[in-house]
Amino acid sequence: MTLAPLLSPRAIAVIGASSSLDKLGGRALQALVAFGARATLYPVNPRETQILGLTTYPRVLDIPGPVDRAIITVPAEQVATVLEDCIAKGVRVAQVYSGGFGETGPRGRQLEQALVARARAGGLRIVGPNCLGTYCPESRLTFMPDVPEEPGEVTIISQSGGLSVDLLSQGAAAGLRFRAVVSVGNCIDLDIPDFLDHFREDSKTGRIGIYLESVRDGARFRQALAAATARKPVVILKGGRGEQGARTVASHTGALAGHEGVWQAVFRQGGAVSVDSAEELLAVLAALPIGPLLGDRREVILVGNGGGATVVASDLCDRLGLRLAPAPAETLARLRAAGLPPGATLGNPTDVPASILWRSRGRLLAQAIEALTGRPEPAPLIVHLNLTPFRAYPDPETFVEDIVTAALTACRGRAPLLLSLRATPDAHGEALRRRAQRLAQDRGVPVFPSLNLAIAGLAKTMEDAARRRARCAGAADPARLAHAGQPGPAGRGTALSETEGRDMLAAWGLRLPRMVLTRSVEEALEAARSMAYPVVLKVQSPQILHKTEAGAVLVGITGPEQLREGYAGVLGNARRAAPQATIEGVVVAEEIRGEAEFIVGLSRDALFGPVLLLGLGGIWVELLRDVVLRVLPVDREEIRRMLGALKAAPLLAGYRGRPPLDMEALVELVARVVALGEADGGLRELDLNPVVVGPEGCGAVAVDVRLVRDPAVPVPTAGRYGAPPGKGPREGASSC
Repeated sequence: MTLAPLLSPRAIAVIGASSSLDKLGGRALQALVAFGARATLYPVNPRETQILGLTTYPRVLDIPGPVDRAIITVPAEQVATVLEDCIAKGVRVAQVYSGGFGETGPRGRQLEQALVARARAGGLRIVGPNCLGTYCPESRLTFMPDVPEEPGEVTIISQSGGLSVDLLSQGAAAGLRFRAVVSVGNCIDLDIPDFLDHFREDSKTGRIGIYLESVRDGARFRQALAAATARKPVVILKGGRGEQGARTVASHTGALAGHEGVWQAVFRQGGAVSVDSAEELLAVLAALPIGPLLGDRREVILVGNGGGATVVASDLCDRLGLRLAPAPAETLARLRAAGLPPGATLGNPTDVPASILWRSRGRLLAQAIEALTGRPEPAPLIVHLNLTPFRAYPDPETFVEDIVTAALTACRGRAPLLLSLRATPDAHGEALRRRAQRLAQDRGVPVFPSLNLAIAGLAKTMEDAARRRARCAGAADPARLAHAGQPGPAGRGTALSETEGRDMLAAWGLRLPRMVLTRSVEEALEAARSMAYPVVLKVQSPQILHKTEAGAVLVGITGPEQLREGYAGVLGNARRAAPQATIEGVVVAEEIRGEAEFIVGLSRDALFGPVLLLGLGGIWVELLRDVVLRVLPVDREEIRRMLGALKAAPLLAGYRGRPPLDMEALVELVARVVALGEADGGLRELDLNPVVVGPEGCGAVAVDVRLVRDPAVPVPTAGRYGAPPGKGPREGASSC
């Protein structure tokens, strides 16, 4: 649907309007009147005849003209009645400010469901509830006072009303100008995907920022996000990341927060920029317009006054994967030739004390910028100025203008420029900062309140620019997302035995070691003879999931006597570790040796469906936590990118004299796991740990299997994945 009635309504009914600013309806109406809303305003309150000079009506149905948007501020228990009147009046969109719905518990969720059912039946769409309103300067709409009148191209969608206020006020102070800021609350009807779809097509929106706590439909969100980022940048701040935050989300929006790692995978695959704070969200939105000017190198040049600030900033660059662009000998020679006196630090960063800047009236700063950006295709430049020392000199206002103008002029046409301005938080300091900010922003230069935020904004903008140059290498195709695996129903499913899991995976062409379930030492000896030593012994029990900790696994068995002793040992250990466990037998498996061990896993997220985990495996999984998550669907190229994102990635190419690993065999194994995850709606969990990978040409073998699935769902056929990949003299074993 179009959001025109929300952003450019012809007539607005403010239901629950009041003459008191202590009440939500009073503040909502006052803000619209003071800002000069272009829509006709109709206050609705049965106890008033006039509010703020406007004729007030007892009910929406009493309003003489048509109404296309309603603002509802009455208590939760009255909202249903008010909605009935809105439907009868032909209102197209109702923004429900009132709280007391899903965020309060089961009773509140029942109220929400009833509202949505009735509204949809009547052709009315709901924004909210538990929201704060809409700011759209072009239509003179606002939910708060003292906001900019001039429109811009930034749109913000926020599930928090309070954060909507912060983002609007702080963004405006930083010089951002907005197409719209929409507080969307609990999203019981119109959800984040609806707003993404609208603003994707909105020619007046150039970039989108979102504060997100939850969504109702994971697949639809992924489709809308991928479609939006294909057209314009989207920056997301996710609330409710940790356990405590997730509980807060449940009480705030009444919805599932989800697992943080899964959300981050969704954002990355959808082509969005993910940030960690409201300040960083605004910083990235400010920096994004320079994205098309950025090259492939993740480098930056720093110049300004304040050596300590640049030291701290250099550390941040390291953490964010930015490199201080090297200053070659000719650049250093030009800096010295500029006449920078003792006290200035030359190179990158270049630090020029305030006293030197003052004496040269910005000339030396300009010469330093010209020297640092004199190379072909220079790195982006951040000029950082602490304005506080300038207040000690005569006429600081003019000096600040001179020095900022010098920096802007010197950098023009040479390198992308970002400006960081710091000042003491008093009236004079703020006036100096705003003066310099206006000068820069009038020339299209983004301005930041701190050097760290400028660096963070640049780093995230580089990530977005790189994705766009590759047209979102790794971003999901919106059409393909419609065929992704579905979220799983409640319930943990049933764990298959290792041999059952092995048989199921073998049907999908995964390479696995030969194994036999034995129930006596004689059977174990015969099994070992059939597959040749060395072998492994593993107790099979549905109650013993972590065999190593229970002493229920023994590796490196090279002969019959060692097998006899080991067989008794693993059984005894298992019974001592889990006296109540059911022991089904002891698995004898051929021992697989390789150069490295990985983990490949699948789980089914309640919101987004099957999730792939890939990382360094074996005993290091929980200690090092070197893993990467992606939400299905995932293709082979994305699997390769996942491997490249691991800290252990150098192992694949050969590390410190070790041979390169068989990466293609590992990619093939993971691709078959992905195919299984997409096809098997009953799969709940799958852990292959370790997957032993040999040198190039030697294959990848899933040694240990843990598989949990819903037995009520039929096991799918493997189809084209039935033939095992690779070659080898024995089933599953490495050929090297």
